[in-house]
Amino acid sequence: MHRKMTRLITLSVVIILLIASLLVQRNWHLEASENTGGSTETVWAWYQATSRAPTWDPLVGKITLNGPFAVGTTGTNTAPNGLNFPMIFTEVTPAKSYTEVTTLFGAKMSFVHKLVAQENGCTITHQVFCTGLLSSWYGLFLKKEYRAKFPVALANLAALAGRGRPVQDE
Repeated sequence: MHRKMTRLITLSVVIILLIASLLVQRNWHLEASENTGGSTETVWAWYQATSRAPTWDPLVGKITLNGPFAVGTTGTNTAPNGLNFPMIFTEVTPAKSYTEVTTLFGAKMSFVHKLVAQENGCTITHQVFCTGLLSSWYGLFLKKEYRAKFPVALANLAALAGRGRPVQDE
């Protein structure tokens, strides 16, 4: 009986600590950068070719926009596993930067894409900021994958941009 009570108390303490850690808001942020021989305009053309995003970004299965690549346009980012995430462009500065925001239950994820012209190409920087009451919880499930796949996406995009603009987007 004593052993059973000890296990129950230990399990209860673990559950309480887990719940407390998830309820304490811990916003998180990840960032990665890559240089390319392509110009900011060439990288921008790749961003606008949304049907081509899955060819370079392993976090994207499909992107559907409900309008132009502009502030206020909404859309859906479908993950490779088929989950759909609503998005909206909150900032768009052609050939320089754009931000898309996805609202999740209890959190918001902002994806910031920046281009800085260099002498022989540009630097591409992608960031994700996760904020909100459940940001810690999403961090448990997403942070490791994003940390691994951000550099892959940037290396792929940099290589493609170094070879030129995408074929006309459908």
